[in-house]
This record gives sequence, structure tokens and C-alpha cells, in this order.
Amino acid sequence: MKITEYTIQIRSRLLINTYRKWIKKNSRVLDAGCGNGVLSEILKRELNIKVTCCDIENYLKKDLPFVLMDNKSKLPFADNSFDTVIAANVTGTYQDGYIPEAERILKNGGRLIVSFTEPFMSRSFAKNSSQQCQEAGFDSVDIRRGSMATLLPGVVVNNYVIARKTSHFRGSGKNWRWL
Repeated sequence: MKITEYTIQIRSRLLINTYRKWIKKNSRVLDAGCGNGVLSEILKRELNIKVTCCDIENYLKKDLPFVLMDNKSKLPFADNSFDTVIAANVTGTYQDGYIPEAERILKNGGRLIVSFTEPFMSRSFAKNSSQQCQEAGFDSVDIRRGSMATLLPGVVVNNYVIARKTSHFRGSGKNWRWL
């Protein structure tokens, strides 16, 4: 097994353990920035959810529903469409635009889970994403420290932001903190 395949499996397992706490069975989940779909396929199988994949290009290697995101700042879904939106290691090209869009497409009571397993950038991206969640109007925003795994040649840290939408009011979020 190649080191990249091993790393993907370890990172996916960390994320699954995190998501298991927050995603309910049979819920409708959007994987924004799904990449090759490995994580989405595991989530679908282990958590028994209805998952839709979305990215700026189709990199899928799995047979999953996919919607192309042709505009980097707008998710191509109707308001109140999903119970949960996940974004694992989404950085760069469209990171800034998807958080307000995630708030728009989430159902009342829905959650956005933004997770980072990059060892050197995890904490700064988590802090930046939590601030964007506040600005997008999420009612509750927390930064959590998840589990870690030792890999060669480094450590995978699973910091994540969990934001909850409890109303349709758009204003600044009420709070965020390190837990």
C-alpha cells in the first residue's frame, strides 16, 4: 500500500469518527468539496445517509450522486435542502464562498461541519472558518479538537468547526470558542 493511500484511510477514519457524533441516520448530507468521493462513500455506507457530492470539478472515483459547482461562490441547490453540509480539508479556491451558501441550503436545525486534517494549517483554518460562520449568521459556532493519528512522516490533527443553524435570521453569529 502506498503512503498516500494509507494517509487517506487514516484521515477518512478520523473524519468518520467525528461525523458519527453529528450526522443522524437517513439524513440528507452534502459533501462540499468531495474530491474523489472516498469519504462520502464510507459515510454513506457506515452512517446510512443520503449523500450528494459537489465540487468545482468531477474528481469522483466512486458511484455517487454528483453536482458540478460551476460558480465558486454559489452552491447549486435550493434553500433548506440539506440536514448537514460537510467540508473536509476544503481550502483555497472556493473556501470563502461556501460558508454563507452552506447556511442558505441547510434546513433549520442543520449543521455545517468544516474539518481539517492538515497538521500545520488545521488550527488557523479552523479559526478562520469559525469567523466566517459567525459572519454568515450561524447561531452556534464551536471549534473542536478531534482525535489525532501518527503518520509517517507526521501527525494528522483533526480540528473541526461545527456550526448550527437554528433560525432563518441572517446576522452575525452569537458565539464561538475553543472547546
